[in-house]
Amino acid sequence: MTLLITPRLVLRHFERGDLDDLHAMDSDDRVMRYLGSGMKGRTRTASQRIIGSAAANRALARSARKRRAPRTPRRFGSALGAQATV
Repeated sequence: MTLLITPRLVLRHFERGDLDDLHAMDSDDRVMRYLGSGMKGRTRTASQRIIGSAAANRALARSARKRRAPRTPRRFGSALGAQATV
């Protein structure tokens, strides 16, 4: 799923095929000095874990959205939690 496209940037979720590019970026000290805590880059295994975790989080969020009860509109004067409007 693409989130944002500009003439110079395509912002989307990580995909498994991004591992080589992510690892190259994360292991480059010139890049990592500007990202996060500026710590030395991640190992290939850590980059692999990040992509797997991102995919798992997206799947979990999709599943939660499917289980969520549909919202019912509230009218003026209806109960809201422990309080009621008048």
